[in-house]
Amino acid sequence: MSLDRRLVALTVVAAALAAAWPHAQQPTSPDVEPTFRLRTDAVVVDVVVRGDGRRPVSGLTADDFEISENGVLQQVTSFTAKQQQAVRVVSTAEIDTPAFAAVPDASVTPDDSIGDAGVVAIVFDQLAPEARWLAHRAARQFIGRGPEAPGVIGVFGIGLQLVPVQNFTRDYARIRTAVDLLGQNQALPFGGDRAAILDLQAGGDGVGVGAVPPPLSSPANQGVASDLQAMQLRMALGYEMAERDFRSGITQGALLALIGTMADVPGRKSLVLLSEGLQQGPALRGRLQDVIDAANRANVAIYTVDAAGLRPVSPNDEFRDMLNAAAVSGMTMTGVERFEAGMMSTPAASLGRIARDTGGAYIESTNDLARIFTRVSEDMANHYVLTYVSTNPTYDRKYRRIKVKVTRPGVTVTARHGYFAIPPTKGFVTHAWEAPAVSALEASRLPNAFPVHLERLVFPTMDPDMSVVPLIVQADARHFRYDTDKERYRAEAVFLLRLRDINGKVLAKASDQYVLEGPLDQLETSRAQQMLFYRQVSLPAGTYEVEAVVHDMQGDRASVRVGSLDVPRSPRGLPRVGSVFVVQHAQQGVTTRAQLRSPLLHDGVLLYPNLARTITRTEASDVTFAFSVVPMGMTPGAAQVRLLRGTTLVGEAELALNPPGSDGRIQQIASLPATDLMPGTYEVRVGVPVEGRLLTRATRFTVLP
Repeated sequence: MSLDRRLVALTVVAAALAAAWPHAQQPTSPDVEPTFRLRTDAVVVDVVVRGDGRRPVSGLTADDFEISENGVLQQVTSFTAKQQQAVRVVSTAEIDTPAFAAVPDASVTPDDSIGDAGVVAIVFDQLAPEARWLAHRAARQFIGRGPEAPGVIGVFGIGLQLVPVQNFTRDYARIRTAVDLLGQNQALPFGGDRAAILDLQAGGDGVGVGAVPPPLSSPANQGVASDLQAMQLRMALGYEMAERDFRSGITQGALLALIGTMADVPGRKSLVLLSEGLQQGPALRGRLQDVIDAANRANVAIYTVDAAGLRPVSPNDEFRDMLNAAAVSGMTMTGVERFEAGMMSTPAASLGRIARDTGGAYIESTNDLARIFTRVSEDMANHYVLTYVSTNPTYDRKYRRIKVKVTRPGVTVTARHGYFAIPPTKGFVTHAWEAPAVSALEASRLPNAFPVHLERLVFPTMDPDMSVVPLIVQADARHFRYDTDKERYRAEAVFLLRLRDINGKVLAKASDQYVLEGPLDQLETSRAQQMLFYRQVSLPAGTYEVEAVVHDMQGDRASVRVGSLDVPRSPRGLPRVGSVFVVQHAQQGVTTRAQLRSPLLHDGVLLYPNLARTITRTEASDVTFAFSVVPMGMTPGAAQVRLLRGTTLVGEAELALNPPGSDGRIQQIASLPATDLMPGTYEVRVGVPVEGRLLTRATRFTVLP
């Protein structure tokens, strides 16, 4: 059939649409620009509050907290209290029972979704055999007997590189195998022979533990022996300094890699480092700070423990001996640097600092290393998440000190101490209410609790390398759980969009929290709403992935949609054709800045796409569609419109294009009869002829009886 007589001009159709839907939904925040924020000023702070008995304090509210940044009081924008029963860390007596020696049941299939409980990374540093035995024992006490793991856990070792023995999982059998594997590894740690160096400094032969006796040490050759001793001492000191630098680089790289992996994970993030001390020095002091800064940006709390347990000799005593030996041989600049490096590398100085500055905890002088896991378990089960938007929005790359106070007396507060204001590179969780939505995106099986529609549209611009891409998510409020009392109703939902490039890197993230509440007599009106979440972003040509999630907060349910996004690359100098989309309704009287800048605005009328892409013949007499063309200085011919059902041509027509608007775009809208169409799926294909080529775009819709 011919469609020529049924293609209607822009102004006529727009007016008809506006009349047909007089109650078109208004944007939730009409004065807010509906675009992706490719930066974030939100700061998330995990806070642990303990009472006089060092037990977690529960029952606090947002009013009990004060948070300041560089001494300036900040307004808490979101507050979440996490309060539940902590996972019990088993006793040393239990771990020695035959039940713990049993092979774990590998038949249990775990749910590897992260949820909002967070993750724990267990990291074995280079350890002596005795320390490794203690660390293995403590980790076994934490993971328990199974058959289920106490949470999402990853097990890692640091040797010449970071070794992911077991990536993050809830699979108890795999976690147990990884912990046992690291516990059985009896590789000796790095380390020069400090006893030999002390002996050489004191004028001895350098026969320390593992040292090779120097030759020519007879009384007849004292002059030669003295020279050789000095040479051997320089060699030992040089090796120790080079080894310290090498080990420091490995540890820093390993911790930074782990923190980066955990950065986008929702919930409480804990890294447990089982170590005998981190190698530091005057020239290396920045490396530890880099790790602390990265952990604070990613909101990762680092828990450390001196895995050597009860040391027979205090590290401070060792450095007293070092000073005494240096006094005999003379304190050189190398000796000063070595002494300072040693003091900075003691467990209390290095491990204690990294834990204190990231909001974790440090334990030393005990063989019961499982105490650190008890602290981790309690903190994960009982903590508060505070989010604020800094009053200083400038990324000045300077350090900003955070201080959290609790108005209740007699409590201690543990939280990260600050952060450097640098631009983010990933889509972090910036609001506490985003965490369940992000965890739904990370689940091994994407949830689909209720219908959700995701639309991706591409609108070309005068810039041949860029396009404006609106991203729209729709869900019906009737699918959310409403809580009611005698007078009012309330429902809450979170809409979240995440954009990735072809390599999976998160380019941008946007979200909003919708609160539906009101008098009980308006409940059905609220349930009848269509909820829309709209954001737009400018993108160069390429292939992307769009992830959308809608989380019903009251019902704790979610639905996820994932779709590819192809932003075509147009030949330079040729016109550019945007997406074709079916129109559901229109809104006149657009006044806000966000609406006026929307590419969906056609001649003063804001078009709302039909995200379900369904037309019911008894409810709509026409199928309305729209598209845009950027002529790029050329004059394209009339558009060719074809309607197909499968491979069958139902009808075709030519559509004269409108003149370009002030922004250089040709905006086109037309309709075709729905009453003449049989139920089924159809495709509208629009082609714009240019210099013997046909630039084609298409969309599909379904006609219902």
